[in-house]
Amino acid sequence: MYTTNISHYHRFIQTSPEKNFTKYNCKAKLWKIASIISIVAIGVFAAVIFTATNFFTVTNLPLALFLLTFAIPIYGEIHTTLKDWSDNFRKLSKFENKISQELKILKKTSIDVLKKYIHTEHNYKTVLPAIARFLFWEKRYKTQMLKSKQILDSRRCSIPSYIQKIKSALIKQESKAMKAKLLAAHAFWIVQHPTTDIELHDKGKLFILENTSILDRFAYRYFSMNDTYFIFHNSTKNLKIKQIEKMSTEDLAKELFD
Repeated sequence: MYTTNISHYHRFIQTSPEKNFTKYNCKAKLWKIASIISIVAIGVFAAVIFTATNFFTVTNLPLALFLLTFAIPIYGEIHTTLKDWSDNFRKLSKFENKISQELKILKKTSIDVLKKYIHTEHNYKTVLPAIARFLFWEKRYKTQMLKSKQILDSRRCSIPSYIQKIKSALIKQESKAMKAKLLAAHAFWIVQHPTTDIELHDKGKLFILENTSILDRFAYRYFSMNDTYFIFHNSTKNLKIKQIEKMSTEDLAKELFD
């Protein structure tokens, strides 16, 4: 990297985004293969059940159907879980690839230009991977906020069901934007404190609104911009979407980690 000894630095600096991309991409492929195998396993299991109960004997048909009724949902749940893991790692690999591209650009950037992006008392070349991560999440936050504005501008009628649909889409989009800003704040803090071990999950947890289950979609009806988005551990202090949106990344980093 940029210094002879980085073992005491945060993982953002110790591990390059290129390595993270390779690792996450490999895991995404492995879990995808596992999810495909789980589908094949369902067919194999069905064939075994039919054979073991002499499927063509009418009297054993109810037993075969009974076993499959319980087995197929279980296999289906396993397949869904494996696929979700694969999708999550694929998403992480895409993020790391983009951060890697950001880092390549920064390596060609002069220190004077870097100072316009972010100020730090530490060696800029040493903390460059963390700066790349900060810039990526900061840009993603702004992109997601722009999409939120586009969703808001798309409201063309006053039909209650349509307004509710727009509200749900807006809250979900805002949720993605706020998550990006929290991650940007974390990276900002690491740039300023590169030897710290602190992680975002050490300070608190997100109110998850990015899944698409029925319960999550139902929750959008009752979630508003004034509700809690980040919940601190062992504290009554929480952050709402509007609070996060109004804070600068630097102030948010201090609020989270100081």
